[in-house]
Amino acid sequence: MSFFASDYFPDTRRVLVPPGLQETFEQWEKGDFKERTAGQSTVMTSMYATHNPTVAIVSAATAAATFGVGTFMLVGQNGMILGTLIHEVRPYGRVGFLLSQIGPHGVPEISGLLVAGASGFVMGWALIHPGRRRRGDALKVAGKDAVVLLATGVCLTFIAAPIEGFFSFNPNVPSALKIGVAITEILAWAAFWVFYGRDSVASAAA
Repeated sequence: MSFFASDYFPDTRRVLVPPGLQETFEQWEKGDFKERTAGQSTVMTSMYATHNPTVAIVSAATAAATFGVGTFMLVGQNGMILGTLIHEVRPYGRVGFLLSQIGPHGVPEISGLLVAGASGFVMGWALIHPGRRRRGDALKVAGKDAVVLLATGVCLTFIAAPIEGFFSFNPNVPSALKIGVAITEILAWAAFWVFYGRDSVASAAA
């Protein structure tokens, strides 16, 4: 939506491009990222390993506390920034470059944020629709699934950290390889979500 809004209503750019990210947007337009040393990559990995799981936890907590509205806004805001960024780099022919740079770590990172947010939605739904239970009891029941989802989401963001720190923004790695890694990750995680635990569930049902 932000991509098309920027296209058809140029004045919305003042709202869609946060002032604090203007410099980052310009850097993406140039496509100029300097090579990091091993030490710098390690520092950035540590930062990502701290920041991203924190965002995942906040996303879950926000959903539980606001009946899901807070997480919907948080995820929407991130999507808005990404859509606007794609629009901004398009005239410079940098869309493919952008996707290749964020793809390798974006697959587990964005998945982790969505799964963590889903844990909050589970809690929020228990508050909205407790059924015949008291809301406190409904939260206890929903909490079991919510904890598993949150832990999974946090693990995914941890997995993304070293990929982002050492691989995604490494100018020495060909873009084709980065895209190949991102596609492989999508297929591998899709297989995991579809097939993992299915045999145990079927056995329990039998």
